[in-house]
Amino acid sequence: LIEHIRKQGYQQVMEEVAYTWFNRFIALRFMEVNGYLPSYIRVFSDENNAFNPQILAEALLHGHAGYWKSAIHRECSGRSDDQSAKEHGK
Repeated sequence: LIEHIRKQGYQQVMEEVAYTWFNRFIALRFMEVNGYLPSYIRVFSDENNAFNPQILAEALLHGHAGYWKSAIHRECSGRSDDQSAKEHGK
């Protein structure tokens, strides 16, 4: 990333990143409203099309939020996957 910024400039790289993320979000939304997501869990809305991301509700319901929080801590502290799996009973 740093090398890319040095070669093309900060403004150009930020514009490319913004377009990339915008396109990804649009693609996800398109897939969501047309039922193309393989998991059938909605990313940006709930089943009533309200802005209440179902993906977050599912993560909290099934306890995945704790898993991801520990994964982030593991990465920051340099602990192994085996240590984290033992803590979560996996």
